[in-house]
Amino acid sequence: MKKKLICGALLISMLAATFTSCGGSSSSGSTGNNGGDAAQGEAYTPNPDEEPYNVKFLYLLAQEGDHYDDIKAAVNEQCLKDINMTVEFIPVTYGTMDTTLNMMLPAGEALDVFTTWGSNSSTYLDSGYIRNWADYEQNLPDVKEWLGDNINCCYIGDTWVVIPSNYERCAWTSFLVRNDILQELGHDVSEYEGIDVTDFSSFDKLTELFAEVKAAHPEMTVINGTMAMGMQNACYVDGLSDGFGVLENYGQTTTVTNWYESEQWKQICELNKVWYDAGYASADIVTNQDSIEPLLKAGNLFCGICNAKPNTKAEKLSQCAQDIEVIKISSTMLSTGNFTNGFSLASASEDPAKAAAWYNWAFTSQEFNDLINWGIEGVDWVENDQGLATYPEGKDATSVGYHNDYGWIYPNQMVGHAWEGNDPDVWDSYIEFNKGDYVSKGHGFRYNNAPVIDQVVACTAVQDQYRKSLVYGAVADIDATIAEFNEKLYAAGLQDIIDEKQRQLDEFLAAKG
Repeated sequence: MKKKLICGALLISMLAATFTSCGGSSSSGSTGNNGGDAAQGEAYTPNPDEEPYNVKFLYLLAQEGDHYDDIKAAVNEQCLKDINMTVEFIPVTYGTMDTTLNMMLPAGEALDVFTTWGSNSSTYLDSGYIRNWADYEQNLPDVKEWLGDNINCCYIGDTWVVIPSNYERCAWTSFLVRNDILQELGHDVSEYEGIDVTDFSSFDKLTELFAEVKAAHPEMTVINGTMAMGMQNACYVDGLSDGFGVLENYGQTTTVTNWYESEQWKQICELNKVWYDAGYASADIVTNQDSIEPLLKAGNLFCGICNAKPNTKAEKLSQCAQDIEVIKISSTMLSTGNFTNGFSLASASEDPAKAAAWYNWAFTSQEFNDLINWGIEGVDWVENDQGLATYPEGKDATSVGYHNDYGWIYPNQMVGHAWEGNDPDVWDSYIEFNKGDYVSKGHGFRYNNAPVIDQVVACTAVQDQYRKSLVYGAVADIDATIAEFNEKLYAAGLQDIIDEKQRQLDEFLAAKG
């Protein structure tokens, strides 16, 4: 079975090599802003007589479960055996990741490899928080082979800032809804085909559904979660890294504009205000830090926003112990942003060369990816006769001690097991999906915010103050609040950011021909 799993990963890597090259350079030895003590020379070779290096690894975890210590012990046993290293886990959730990193990175706390979003890379680079992976590329042979030309999408200037997770590159912005409630109310998911963020009148039937759910189940929260239509925008605008200046209409333009004053964004806010005022959204949705998976699993939520893919229905059944249907509200778009979520190398790493060698091991290790995703084989999961992971007999998502199903943000889910309910060749099925319905005209462009970093910081503070309340509809007056939001964005330097992005994009497009 291991051979079949690896074949799927290789097919994905072949697809990755067909994507358009993305600006930057993949030459080794460049330290850029943050190269530090570049360790050139021979690749790392495990030495059992040497004291094992302890890698400090910060990553996303849905929940620790009741035997998380056993997972850590199993990972360390495998890692020590394979490369004479150990791992110290630093688990974070969606709600705590940014806060934790914003404390650890400036303080220079001991850290080697950490999960990062592409929108943060420029800030981390300019602040000196990350090292250049290229300085240690001799310890990343499998990662480099997999990336191929797409390694350039991972650069800002001369610095390789992130190694993207191996996952599906595109996504549909979607509502995940409980199928048992749909059926109880006499509906089928097929009734909601055609809802799309390019036509907000199409959302009327979704609003009607929410009213029915609220009437039938007043004790239930209709909408909740950490994702929102006005923040999960990578499916229908190209945010060009940070969203301060975007390419609208699925990236089918080369003019950088302020999406926060577009008609589309206003309609998103107005629609969510209708839902919020009607009591469909959780009263604390603006401050909620729980993603949709544990909320659905708890059993008192009907739906929420998620970025979906071909196997989302099976994935959410595994994560939530609920029969979930997917209502798509967008097409898919391929952009540079599809290659920017993954893992960075911390400047505080005590031995970055070994940290890089460890990451290459983590990327290729079936055992590692299965352990942090599914738990311990025979306890939390077993392999079925199709080579897929499934629960042990008599167990489910509510009774096993560990189960995350966060493979998309782990190093390489595609060397591990897919979950039961998926096609055995699910990793291969991502090939067509990853082509996207649209390819952004900015695909391959990687924006460097260093010339306007002060404006980005100032605009981020304004965004943090206004965006969540607006996109969840939790404001008294949408028009007035959007106007105030944009006024403060421009006062903070938004136009400077847009102008700088446009300048860099024009240079990229001219060079591309």
